Amino acid sequence: LARSSRRHNGEQFQPTLNSLWVLVSGLQQPQFPRPLKELTGSHRRTYRTVQSLTLQCAGVELWQTESGFHGFSVYFWTPERADYVIWSQARPIESDLEWEPADALQQASLGGILLVKLLQAPCTLLQGWLSADNRLSSRDETRLTAYSGRSASIPVCALETIQSRWAKKISVDPWQLLNPEPERIKVTSQTPVQKLPGTQTWFLYLWDGSGCRLRVEGDLKGPQKQAFEQLSASPQIPIDEIFGVIHCNQGELVIRPVALHWRDDPRLYHLTAPQLKAANLEA
Repeated sequence: LARSSRRHNGEQFQPTLNSLWVLVSGLQQPQFPRPLKELTGSHRRTYRTVQSLTLQCAGVELWQTESGFHGFSVYFWTPERADYVIWSQARPIESDLEWEPADALQQASLGGILLVKLLQAPCTLLQGWLSADNRLSSRDETRLTAYSGRSASIPVCALETIQSRWAKKISVDPWQLLNPEPERIKVTSQTPVQKLPGTQTWFLYLWDGSGCRLRVEGDLKGPQKQAFEQLSASPQIPIDEIFGVIHCNQGELVIRPVALHWRDDPRLYHLTAPQLKAANLEA
């Protein structure tokens, strides 16, 4: 085409060349501003088999999303992995009107053991399935048994360490979508909980022993409203430890609270599920 085009001044071949260029351009791999998987997400998770993991409950959360789903999540600390795993159940709000997360929480079981029992003492996951983002499957073949070892305390993490870790991630790629991370924090002081004017948001600030500050934030609607009510009902009692999910919001680290225990009270309180019996945080 190119040689014939030069012999005939290219006029009669120009439309063909234009069409060919369009076809070739369309077949080329487009360069997206972010990795394609990050832009599209994953339709389904891939799970791999895990065995002999100790599951120690760190907190239970009821939640509701803007996209129309509600459900619950249970956060377990696993000493063998030195990390948290999450077990969740969810349903569309509009298409499953009879399903309520709070009721489902009372009846839920994992590996044949009722959740209310899992909250009281650690157990051993003999066989289970875990995704790359630490989501625990509840398939029928999951097997649990009572934990026979010595119970250990779920570790706390200094805010200075958390902030340094997040700053390092952000410095590598400021535009990447960072996954939220569960953390347990020892609290030394805090501000009173208050509403953010003109919004459906409540917040407070807390400090730990390293002197670093962290914003605690939740919604005034849905299950997080119960967290606000519990914190507002005990304004004079200081928080001793808090467990929640940390994420980055407009350059500031924020924690969505899941559970806590008050100063001089070893029991764990699930902020969005106050109907659950409080358990010792060390148990």
